[in-house]
Order: sequence, then structure tokens, then C-alpha cells
Amino acid sequence: MNDWVLLILTTLLIGVGKVGFSGLSLIPVSIFASYFGKDSVGVLLPLLLVADLTIYPVMSKYGSWKQVWPLLPPALVGIGIGLVLLRVMPDSWAKPVIGSMILLMLGANLWKMIRPENQWHRSKGFGLGSALAGGVATTLANAAGPVMNMYLLTKGFAKMELVGVATRFFLLVNFIKLPLLGGIDLISRESLLLDLKLAPFVVVGVFLGKFLLKRVPQKVFGGLIVFFSILAVVQLFWPFAS
Repeated sequence: MNDWVLLILTTLLIGVGKVGFSGLSLIPVSIFASYFGKDSVGVLLPLLLVADLTIYPVMSKYGSWKQVWPLLPPALVGIGIGLVLLRVMPDSWAKPVIGSMILLMLGANLWKMIRPENQWHRSKGFGLGSALAGGVATTLANAAGPVMNMYLLTKGFAKMELVGVATRFFLLVNFIKLPLLGGIDLISRESLLLDLKLAPFVVVGVFLGKFLLKRVPQKVFGGLIVFFSILAVVQLFWPFAS
């Protein structure tokens, strides 16, 4: 397949994945990593911001900022940990680390289904730990979507509110990451020029994802998050595109 065709199709998945189908977002992460190596983190970030800025006006009536603010401090700590790990951790460790985080979130959701009377998932500690893990995952590989969506699903958010809260969270976090990744030379003039060419396809992917989101029943949506998260774990531990 022509490289440009593959990058365009992959960029469409960024937009679709951002509208709640987060496990799909690991496919762009893996393919961009195969093209750009560690620099893929910086190549992807502006495209993710384009998706965030496209989604927010559409989804702003769902969810609220008050659900995001408590998650921001632990996410910032996670970003700091992620920046340290980017410098010292072997590249080969990033995928298993993120895969383990998603597995923990899948386990949390399964435990909630088995023991619905137990209210541990409503605890402050669960939210803080999830946001910290999201901060680490988003810094290492722009791969926090499955982590945060599994957290919000476990908390019982309906599909539109889930996407509304996740959009706000990632809009803040990705803007914070932008100067940090630029400061360690993971964003360059060349990568921004490439992002400019690919950005329209992100927007198309967002509206395609929104079209699908409105037509997927809530129970099916929750099942898809779990399914795509399992696929993400498989991809992270046994990559099919590297």
C-alpha cells in the first residue's frame, strides 16, 4: 500500500477513535511509530489536538468541566512521570507498560460487573489512580484513550457524557503536552508540515465517528469499548504493525 494512502487511512482512525471508540486509536499509534519511531509521539500530538478542537464544540453540551478538574492534578503528575520515562526507559517497554494499565482498567470493569454492590469504583482513589495512569500513557505514546474511557465506563457514564468528559480531559492534557514535547525536540517544523497535510482527514474521521456514535445503542457502545480495549492490549503486547 502506498505510504500516503496508509497514513491518510490511519489519520481517519484518529478522528473516529476520538469519538468514544478509543481502542481504535492504538492502530494509528502503532503505525505512526513504525514510520517515525519515538518521534511519532510528537507527530501525533497536533493531530490529536485537531480532533479535540473539532469534537469539543459538538460535544460541549454533554458532560461538564467539574467532572474533569479533579482528574487534572494526578494527570499532570502522570505526565511528569511519563516525561522522565521517555528519557530513561527503553522504547520497547512503553507498549507493555500501557497494555498493563489497560488490563487493570478492564479488570476493574469486570469486577464491577461481578460485584455491583461494591462501590469501590466510586472512590476518590480510583479516579486519582486512573488519571495518573492516563497521564503516563498519553505522554509515552498518546495512548491514554482506552485507559480513560474504561475508567469512565466503569464509573457508569452514558455514551454521550463519556465522550463529553473525555474530550474536555484530553483537550486540556494535550495542550499542556504540546510545549513539553516541543521542548524535548519531539515536535519539529517538518512534523508540523506533515500534520498540516493530514489534519483535514482527522476532521473527516471525527464526523464519521460522531455519525456512528449516535447510531450505536448504549449497551453496544459499552461492549465496543471493552472489545476495542482488548484489541488494544493484544496490539500492545503482540504488535501486528511494527
